[in-house]
Amino acid sequence: MKKHTHESGHFSWRTEGEIAVLGMEGPVYGLAVELGAKEALFSYFSSMEQDPKISALLLTHTSDALSDQEFRRAILKVTQSETQRVSSSDDIELAREAYGLAQYVMIAASFKKLLISGLRGVVASSFFGAHLASDIRVVSEDFVVEMSHIALDIPPDGGLGYFLPRYVGQGRATEILLSGDSIPAAKALELGLVHAIVPNEDFETHCLAVVRRFLTLSAGTISYAKEVLCPFPQELEKFLEIEAEAVLNALYSKGGGAVE
Repeated sequence: MKKHTHESGHFSWRTEGEIAVLGMEGPVYGLAVELGAKEALFSYFSSMEQDPKISALLLTHTSDALSDQEFRRAILKVTQSETQRVSSSDDIELAREAYGLAQYVMIAASFKKLLISGLRGVVASSFFGAHLASDIRVVSEDFVVEMSHIALDIPPDGGLGYFLPRYVGQGRATEILLSGDSIPAAKALELGLVHAIVPNEDFETHCLAVVRRFLTLSAGTISYAKEVLCPFPQELEKFLEIEAEAVLNALYSKGGGAVE
C-alpha cells in the first residue's frame, strides 16, 4: 500500500491488509511543539481505532526518532546555559514536550485495538516508557534502552515509573531506574519488557510477521482483555500529570525557568 507522509515530515502511514503502520520519520521530541502535527498524529490513532478494516496498529521509527542521543541533545539545547536564563518560549516548549508525551501515553494505553511497537537501535528511557503502554513490543537485535534520565539528572518520564514496576516488580524497577545501566535486547526479553527479538535486516517485515500471529483474535477479545489489564485509566492519567510536573520542575531548576 502507498506510503503517505504528513506535511510536517514527522510521521508517515500506510496499511498492510488489516494492519495499519505508523512510522516516526525523525526525532520525535520536537513533535509536540508543532501542535498541528501532534493533533494530526493523535487524530490518526482515533481514525485507525474506528476503521472497521483495521485490526492492529504497528508503530515503527527511523533509527534517530527515539534515540538517546537526540533526546539528550533536545533537552540540553534548552537547559544547558551558564550565562542565560531559559526564556519563556523555552519554558513553553519544555511544557509542551512533557505534556505531549503524557498525552501520547494515555492515547496508547486506551487504544481499543492491538497496538504493537517495533523498536530498534538505541532508545531513550523516556520513549521506551511510553512504548510500555503498547500491548506488544518487538525489538531489533541491536536494540538497547539507555537511562537518559540519569544522564540528564531528571526524573524518569514517559510513564516509565508507572509501567516498569508492573512488569518487573517494585524492587527490580527501583534498581533499574537508579542504576543507570542500559538494557540490551536480550536483557529486556529476559525481564519480560519485550516479546520478541528479530533481525536488524528487514526489521519491519519481521515485525509485521509477529503482528499477524495475533490477527486470529476477535476485536472483542482484544478490547475486553485490554479493559481488564488497564481497569483504572484515571490512575495512569494522574500519575502522568504528577510525572510531567516533576520533570518540568527539574528541568526549569537547571535552566533557571519556573513553573507558572
